[in-house]
Amino acid sequence: MTTNVRNLLILLIASTVVAAPLAVAAPQPVGGGPNASTAAPVPGKGSNQPPSVTAFPRPGEGPIFPVTEALEAMRSGHPQLSAARADIRAAAADAVAAGLWSNPQLDASYLRAVTTNPSVDSALGFAAAGYTQFLETAGAPKARREAAQWIHDAVQSDSQALERQLSVAVQRACQHLVAAATRVEVHRQSVNRLQFADGVVGARVRDGAAPQFDGSRMTIAIALARSMLGEAEADVIAAKGELRIAVGNPDYQVHGLPALDLYLSETPVAAERLVEETHSNRPDLQAARQREHAAQTQVSVAKKSILPGFGLRGGVQYGNSSGELDFTVGITVPLLVNDHGQGTIAAAVARSESAHEQMRSLDVQAEQRVRAAWDEVQRRNDAFAKFRDSGATSAQNMGDQAMAGYRGGKVSVLELVDAFTAKRDAQLRLVDLAESMQDAALRLRQAVQAGGSN
Repeated sequence: MTTNVRNLLILLIASTVVAAPLAVAAPQPVGGGPNASTAAPVPGKGSNQPPSVTAFPRPGEGPIFPVTEALEAMRSGHPQLSAARADIRAAAADAVAAGLWSNPQLDASYLRAVTTNPSVDSALGFAAAGYTQFLETAGAPKARREAAQWIHDAVQSDSQALERQLSVAVQRACQHLVAAATRVEVHRQSVNRLQFADGVVGARVRDGAAPQFDGSRMTIAIALARSMLGEAEADVIAAKGELRIAVGNPDYQVHGLPALDLYLSETPVAAERLVEETHSNRPDLQAARQREHAAQTQVSVAKKSILPGFGLRGGVQYGNSSGELDFTVGITVPLLVNDHGQGTIAAAVARSESAHEQMRSLDVQAEQRVRAAWDEVQRRNDAFAKFRDSGATSAQNMGDQAMAGYRGGKVSVLELVDAFTAKRDAQLRLVDLAESMQDAALRLRQAVQAGGSN
């Protein structure tokens, strides 16, 4: 291509870029509605106008649903949440059991002498019965119940953390579905535009004004565009499957697209405030602290269990001698000879120290993850905004200008194809940046509110 033609194309493209920020300043709602972008129809015979291409790509028209609908379905029917609720009930029952005294024991015996002294012993022998209760005077059951209650509270916190993590997963799946549907629309528009250009190229080839190579090149370009469209449609199917998996409710079906906007970005509050919120409100950190309290209480349980109390027995005997009835009282006290807590107390202390260090480790990781996620959000927001405002996605007339140049014999078919594919690639890049920006925002939200793996 000559230098003059190249300069002409640069000037034409630059003239469209100047007005680009106005075209993208106010993105339209996602999904259906009068403002939603739709797949441009393939023009019929005799059409002189190519299909329009939106600078800010949106999914095509269709049913939409609020993200809260998917979240409610997850909360009401996800098996992991049902299992977590069962774990809470089990932990509550464990707390009750931990504070109970041991059951009393009832014993009975019969004795008959081999030789008898009729004046002293009964010929029929004698019977005895007793009732024994261990008295927990050291307060070990109360300490055990306190430790078990801390574990119950930790299990509740775990359940809350799980629900938040699953909610983030649902929101992430919704975002990926919208992004996949948006890419389908970009590829569909690209196919339509290339098909229109193919009509122009074919006419020139038939008229002898262009070589057969031009037609072959357009055929390849259209085939590639259609294959990309097919892959994008498969990605939508996969994204819907991921959303159903994230919701987890076996009765849930995906009808339409989530009502969310990929291009809306939020500037997070200061990192220090988010770190404070993380330490005070994140359920998994609360669960770690509650388990630390439980481990500390287990030290007291170990100490109280060395000499927990004594056994008290009351009994009655009948028949030691003719008509004799006897009452007995006795106590049993453990002797600290072999086991005086040298193992159990040391183990409980070590577990308490371990729980404390685990809690500290989670606190450090949480703060580091929040700060890293905060920095990532800032950078991805900036990358998205710079690309959006650069005008790379808003050269609306670039294809029309290339088409005019091709009709006049000033632009080659390679440059014509490049004009259409460059527009498509720029829009796909915008969708990628927007999706990455939303993923980063979700990772920050998860780091602050939910914890777990990002």
